[in-house]
Amino acid sequence: MRKIIDEYFETLGALPARVESTDRVGRSLPIEKVFEQVIALARQAHDGGYKLMFIGNGGSAAMAAHGATDYFKNGEFRATCFTDAAHHMPDLQTVEQVLREMHRITKPNGSIMVMD
Repeated sequence: MRKIIDEYFETLGALPARVESTDRVGRSLPIEKVFEQVIALARQAHDGGYKLMFIGNGGSAAMAAHGATDYFKNGEFRATCFTDAAHHMPDLQTVEQVLREMHRITKPNGSIMVMD
């Protein structure tokens, strides 16, 4: 059993080094550049009076709630989390429809939606 546990955490620990990130057109980006861009966008939204809106379904709902809490509590950003609407998104067309409705209702102009 100990071997299985050790292998699990060894694999888990190696994952961040294997993350690949790209820009909108598929060009490779160093992970530190991605973090810098996310931080800059979050600060820009916050400084403009907007908020971060995290959206998640299933296990991603927990991640969305955790992300919103971290940005709010530790970063003092305006942040919120939507998980209920995400439970009813069986396909990409529905996802786009729900996001359009969320945008229409919340009028986030300048806010950032983060979805996993």
